[in-house]
Amino acid sequence: MLEVDKMLDKGVQYKINKMLMSPMIGCDWEVDTDKQIIQKLIKFVGNNLSYEERTKLSHRILIHSLYVKRYAIDMIERDENLYVPENVEKISTAALFHDIGKLLEVNNIVETYDDKNHAEYSAFIAKIILSKQNKSETDIDEIVNMIKNHSLKGDKCPKDVSPLAKILMDADLLDEKCGVRFFKLCMAKYSDEILLARINAKI
Repeated sequence: MLEVDKMLDKGVQYKINKMLMSPMIGCDWEVDTDKQIIQKLIKFVGNNLSYEERTKLSHRILIHSLYVKRYAIDMIERDENLYVPENVEKISTAALFHDIGKLLEVNNIVETYDDKNHAEYSAFIAKIILSKQNKSETDIDEIVNMIKNHSLKGDKCPKDVSPLAKILMDADLLDEKCGVRFFKLCMAKYSDEILLARINAKI
């Protein structure tokens, strides 16, 4: 297994594990979809937030991640060598969890939270969640590695990065830099899942 736990302070690891072990989250880790897990984590972490703050948190993490997922899948569809069900599943999971570490900033779950390290936080959380699901160690390693490296764009991008990891970087960058969301020009393709998530953003 990829030892992402070496990236984080033991105290941070303890607080993350404690958060994920709370029965108050209400997750069935083996049954719930990745999207449902994220929604439940947002609801749990943002329990003391106002409706507006919780909606903003949902948009910052869930809505953004749904866009990144759609963009990434669209990119894979253009490459006949990459467009196989296994890769679509892995990039979808990585995209949905790539910013989950940002939850640690809410309500001082981690007092020393630094957004520059959110990729490492996200990778650690994803590793724990994916380990509770029926995924192979190889797939978990690949997904976690994509998440861990997704912020290393431009000159920081490792030379040996995998094609899927590069797609996740590009999809994330696309949604970050396109303020009006370039692919809204194709909303007919992206509307259902994303707009439904907006409607359900009350979580």
